Amino acid sequence: MSLNHTGVTRHLIGKVNAYISGGDSVLIDGNSLDIAGVIAVSRRGSVPKLSDDKEVFLRVNRATIAVQDRLSEGSSLYGVTTGVGASAFTRTNKVEELQRALVTKNLNGILPITSTSVDMQMVLDEEFMRGTVMFDSGHSGVRWTVITSMYELLLHDVVPLGAKNNTRQWYDSLFITIYLQFRIVLIVGDLGTLAYIAGTLLGLPDLRVWYGKGPERSIRPAVQVLKEIQLEPLTYGPKEAIAILNGTAASASAAAQVLYDANVLLLAAQGLSVMTIEALRANLEPFESFPHAVARPHPGQVEIAANIARMANGSKFAFKEYPEGDPEYLLRQDRYHIRCVPQWLGPFAERLLHAIGSITIELNSTTDNPIIDPDGKFPHNMYHAGNFQALAPAETMDTVRHVMLGIGKLLYAQHTELLNPMLNRGLPPDCAAGEPNLDYGLKSSDLCCAAYLSEIGFLSGSFLPHINSTEHHNQSINSMALASARYAKSCVQLLQQLVATYLYTVCQAIDLRAMNIQYLEKLKALLESELPNVLVCSDSPTFQDTSASLFTTLRVQFAVTASMESVSRFKTMLSPLIAELYTRTAQNNSIQLLPSTGPVEWLQSFEIKARVLFLQNRMEYFGRDAAAIDFLEGMLGMDKHEIGTQITTIFQALEKGRMDSIFSEAIGPILL
Repeated sequence: MSLNHTGVTRHLIGKVNAYISGGDSVLIDGNSLDIAGVIAVSRRGSVPKLSDDKEVFLRVNRATIAVQDRLSEGSSLYGVTTGVGASAFTRTNKVEELQRALVTKNLNGILPITSTSVDMQMVLDEEFMRGTVMFDSGHSGVRWTVITSMYELLLHDVVPLGAKNNTRQWYDSLFITIYLQFRIVLIVGDLGTLAYIAGTLLGLPDLRVWYGKGPERSIRPAVQVLKEIQLEPLTYGPKEAIAILNGTAASASAAAQVLYDANVLLLAAQGLSVMTIEALRANLEPFESFPHAVARPHPGQVEIAANIARMANGSKFAFKEYPEGDPEYLLRQDRYHIRCVPQWLGPFAERLLHAIGSITIELNSTTDNPIIDPDGKFPHNMYHAGNFQALAPAETMDTVRHVMLGIGKLLYAQHTELLNPMLNRGLPPDCAAGEPNLDYGLKSSDLCCAAYLSEIGFLSGSFLPHINSTEHHNQSINSMALASARYAKSCVQLLQQLVATYLYTVCQAIDLRAMNIQYLEKLKALLESELPNVLVCSDSPTFQDTSASLFTTLRVQFAVTASMESVSRFKTMLSPLIAELYTRTAQNNSIQLLPSTGPVEWLQSFEIKARVLFLQNRMEYFGRDAAAIDFLEGMLGMDKHEIGTQITTIFQALEKGRMDSIFSEAIGPILL
């Protein structure tokens, strides 16, 4: 039984690439939006297409007529002739004034007062807000002109500033807002954040927007920008302002973006685990099909195991089966963070796949109050319900934070083993390529990863225990969905930092492993050429057996002495050979020591040659053609860049999505 998390995530990555390349367009029609569409518009500069389907236009118009019919009949209509929330007992016939009041009274976030006094710590991410603008869906009783005005903001990449402190479920965030207007309802939920979109379209003087291209992009007064793009400020008719304000658009937009990153990071964790298997020369037996597909067929576990096995197939470093009798592999099983990757990541794959389904539903849902059925008959064409309650996206964000913590713990455990010379099967301490007495390798990276993981752990708790009643007890239960999404994004960014750091570390470790294997092959050839200078064997098989045994001793000692500097390392490494030479000649008459060369003198000569060979091999490895990310050589004056510069380059590629397709392609074929 397979899960298809890999296939679904690869499909999302492929759709994003199709959108940004112009091969497909994100359609705003109220029914077909997905996570890939949100990413393409909010982050990658894709321009969505407003539906020109006549039926969509008519559906929007019928909802508007339904509102007018209710008003003409004298019926009370929430948020149009009544107050809102706990103030719904009040009545008014000044519907346009009420709509404006609903916008202005919710602009209570802490934001820059002037365009030059910008504290970005108080401002919601531009990507979150851009995604939100797309989400007003059009079955909420608004005129088509409101939708087209929002669409103009998208076309000109005008993104209203939203405040982080408006993060209650009623106070959460243009793309999503337009989209949801195509549905049959209003949207109550992310009221405070969405008010900044509604207020921008009113042309309110205090509001600011992001506007401009490239380096010219800046925060400017909304009134000024509306004039520049020749967009007339709106005057909201009945139900139109509350239609923009009242829903889960901001939470859905933020959740879609964070969830996309989380799924990519799960692919990355699998790739990093395979690289760790190679760097540690681990055993591939735990990833065979039987333990998962037959013995314990949890779908996520089955899928992750298959992915690991597929990616590791053909590895020159990993072992297909346990190397019985090899003294370097006395530990019969690899540690949990290697052997249990499928069992650890599998449940996360299942949870994220469910989260994708939940958010996709949310992106195409009507989250207003009251909900309008434009084709229904009075009195059953409007429903006062609670679809604005954003617990669905809030729970997915709780899931994301939990998953980020789990992935982080796995990768940190792998990172720690690679850096620890007592555990990493012969790699130098902290993956230092230079001399251990002067080169501290990636020791500080270990400290950074520990800090990232600690912060993820602090942020990973659920918001549910911290929900408080508010607004005269009308909002007695609240999801805190947008706040949950903001903290989930923080967890994603922290894990991206950890992944960037670990990717650099594991690449360094694989390079060191390759360098060591290259040296050991040369050392074996050197031993075979030097051994006849100290002993003679009566036949070739005996010589080969003796040489192989002595080389095994050398190989084990080379790993054991990895923490020593080269000057003293090789004396310690080679000293056990003397005892073995004497033991072998004493036990086997077909092997004799040459009288002309004593073992001690031979060993002294061999030690110098082995050390020189090591240093030459190291410099030869250092001299390879440079990659985009350099091998950390750790020798004075040889490294062109600081460690942090290299890791930053990786992090920026992760954050900007430039590695999404790499992870997707590395993990194997689509499983759909």
